[in-house]
Amino acid sequence: MDDIEESWTDKQMNDYVPDRWVILEIDVSNSSSRKILSGWYGGYTQGDSWRLSSGIVDVKEYKSYYEVINHSGSIYTLYKNSEGMSSYMQDIYNSWIKQDEIKLKIVSL
Repeated sequence: MDDIEESWTDKQMNDYVPDRWVILEIDVSNSSSRKILSGWYGGYTQGDSWRLSSGIVDVKEYKSYYEVINHSGSIYTLYKNSEGMSSYMQDIYNSWIKQDEIKLKIVSL
């Protein structure tokens, strides 16, 4: 039984180290949350990818990076020199800000 529970828990939490990242403050229906919009460069054979985190719960700051824990239990290691968006992430962000029911802004950690 312990193995099954441990295995299930492992699937619920992930560690991410994105190539680029920004913090978004998202307001939907008078509810506000901060989430990480993160991106990875894919190279020649794979396209770039992106992910939106479940919502920031805690942040620990270190000299060169932040460790950010999210509602899902996922941990993002965000290197300070990687803050910003790729052009692919910018396209995603631009498509979201056109939606009237969602208010977005980029904020600092």
